[in-house]
Amino acid sequence: MSALAFVIWCFAIGGWFATTNWYAGWMGTAAVVVFAVLVQILRLDPLPNPAT
Repeated sequence: MSALAFVIWCFAIGGWFATTNWYAGWMGTAAVVVFAVLVQILRLDPLPNPAT
């Protein structure tokens, strides 16, 4: 989940994506909002602890 959040963050700040023709600033904002809502809806269980 955190790796996906990093990708969304990179998309939101622009960077390389801002050099493309299809990118617009509102897309980054929308991606962050959609990702935040999906994280709250999914509520994934933590990984099992291999020590127990």
